[in-house]
Amino acid sequence: MGVSYQATRAYAEQAAAAGEHKPLNTGTGSNMEWLAAVGALAGPVVGIVDAVTGTGAAKAQAATAAANAQAAATNAQLERDRLAAESTRQVMTYALIGVGVLVAGFVAYKAVA
Repeated sequence: MGVSYQATRAYAEQAAAAGEHKPLNTGTGSNMEWLAAVGALAGPVVGIVDAVTGTGAAKAQAATAAANAQAAATNAQLERDRLAAESTRQVMTYALIGVGVLVAGFVAYKAVA
């Protein structure tokens, strides 16, 4: 985890160029200097808090769980479609067998009669 002081450095350079630079640690700095320092430290502080609380990990786990739920829903839909196709295939097979039995019975009846 790197600390970036670019915002503080940029402000300090601008203030030095204007001849108004006051060190941050004297307590006499302007509100803008403190604001720049807080802004520069916000990223690392968020990183530390995230590492301690695990918020980023929780978000990643939630995203993974959502993706897994979506995949499970898709797999369930595919399984329902497969079962519906299998059921239709069975009905068509039994219908074809029934027609075959009727045709065989009709041919046998004509042969005997």
